[in-house]
Amino acid sequence: MKKLFNLSLKKINFLLIFGLSSLFLFINSCKKDIQYLTDELNKQEINKLSDWYHKNLVVADTNQFSRLKPMWKDVYVNEQTDYKVYEVALQNPEKLLVSTTNVSTENFEQQNNKHEIRLLLFEDKKNAALEFFCYIVLENQGNTEMENFHYKRPGEFSGKVLFYDPRGIMANGWTYNKGKLSHSITVTAKPEPTQVVKSGSKKLSNVYGSGTQCSSGFADRYMIVCGSYEGSTVTNCRLQFIGITYVTYCTEIRNEGDDGSGGGTEGPGGGGDYIPPVVIDCADVPNGDAYWNSSCNTCMGGTTGITECPLELKTDSLKKKFPCADKLIAQPILTSPIMSKFVEPFLTPQRPTVTYLTDNTLPWGNATTGGTFMLGNNAPVNSGAGLSSTVTFNEKMLQNSSQLLIAATVVHETLHAYINYKIAIAQYNYNAYNESNWMVGLNNFYLMGNLPANYSNHTMMLEDYFDKSMDVLQAWNAKQGFIYSTKDMASAMLYGLNTYDTGTSQTQINNINAVFQNVKTKYSITASDLTTFNLANLIATTNKLPTTGCNQ
Repeated sequence: MKKLFNLSLKKINFLLIFGLSSLFLFINSCKKDIQYLTDELNKQEINKLSDWYHKNLVVADTNQFSRLKPMWKDVYVNEQTDYKVYEVALQNPEKLLVSTTNVSTENFEQQNNKHEIRLLLFEDKKNAALEFFCYIVLENQGNTEMENFHYKRPGEFSGKVLFYDPRGIMANGWTYNKGKLSHSITVTAKPEPTQVVKSGSKKLSNVYGSGTQCSSGFADRYMIVCGSYEGSTVTNCRLQFIGITYVTYCTEIRNEGDDGSGGGTEGPGGGGDYIPPVVIDCADVPNGDAYWNSSCNTCMGGTTGITECPLELKTDSLKKKFPCADKLIAQPILTSPIMSKFVEPFLTPQRPTVTYLTDNTLPWGNATTGGTFMLGNNAPVNSGAGLSSTVTFNEKMLQNSSQLLIAATVVHETLHAYINYKIAIAQYNYNAYNESNWMVGLNNFYLMGNLPANYSNHTMMLEDYFDKSMDVLQAWNAKQGFIYSTKDMASAMLYGLNTYDTGTSQTQINNINAVFQNVKTKYSITASDLTTFNLANLIATTNKLPTTGCNQ
């Protein structure tokens, strides 16, 4: 892009002569915008532009333009009638390209050299306030250098000029032929057949020729995507198609005396202008900021108040039979911010559905003779590659146990569902990576998939998730106004975590017992403490679930 420059003294005489000789022309062209270069921006002006841009930048996965980095030392400035327009060069390392012609891997570099994306910032001349910005895309289809093209100052440019709003949504565009406007470009929902709009209506009374020719087209978006497998030093890059916008080209409408070059007529859409689109967001707000997140089929952001994908957890069956279990325990836990953060690594486009059910046939001992007390179980749903799960709670637990033990069971069984999901993903598409500083790598899930289920799940809960589970219980405890101690909550979370499947090797048994003991030691829990807690909470006499008052 052409840099700003200072006018030298040697040019002043020439400019005076040129200015006087063109005065009459200027008066008779008063509808045109005034355009000229200014001196280089000072540090304060650059900071003003940079701060305002980053404050108003719309960063989203769907907005590839937000990844481009402004080069604040490469700015072109021109003044329009109402606005001072700052045109900023952009770094484009991923080679984002918008093309109205077919692009392939073979011709990508050639096409890329004919395209350029810049940032335009519009400052109101009356109050020197920055008001809006857009991205301008140039597609050079002629022989002139793109650096000679500027906003409404086309030079001899031939090609397409497309404007994208701050959200990365195409607004409008123009086609130039040797600096003359030839077509307007508008966004359409789908391709429309070629059509001729006959002149005769007031709206098209000034078209040249017998009518306005319109035809359909497209604007494809591409970028280079690079990556490598963990442990590999080889980086692989490929061209990726990332989206399409359908457009309509119409021969440009010109008013009397308009030569079609550069400025066009006064007012929005007079020619060459950026025309901000009025977009209704998914919350039905004009030009709102809400967006549709396809990974969880939810309208988010803007006026919705939703910032994260809601968990897709079905508790209808639980709510129907045990409304207090759903209202007082399941919902507060499953919808809490801490639980959301806890399962965030699992919220992907292939996110599972977890359905919560109840069953009165699961094993349940008694206070006198003991026996097996199964609080619940988890099973993968056969369809969907085992990504979804069904959690089943023992109805006798819901009727007899303390709310703390039930809450710990909700956390425990939900963890089973999500761990099994990650194992299924790893078995289906093994590709090692780390999810976060507290999340084991996917390769570990792959290996865990070859181990006995309870052993693998419970080992992960003890080693990787126990402290996070405690955070969830502590938040629930505070919200419900209970006074359970940290030791009680840890005892509840430990219930059943040292169980394993038949066929588990002695080495694995020793390992899970050692990890179980480490957690007991951390929370100062003895074997006697656990026995006392289990007896008091499996068949509780206090803090049981109420049986009424939860249907409101």
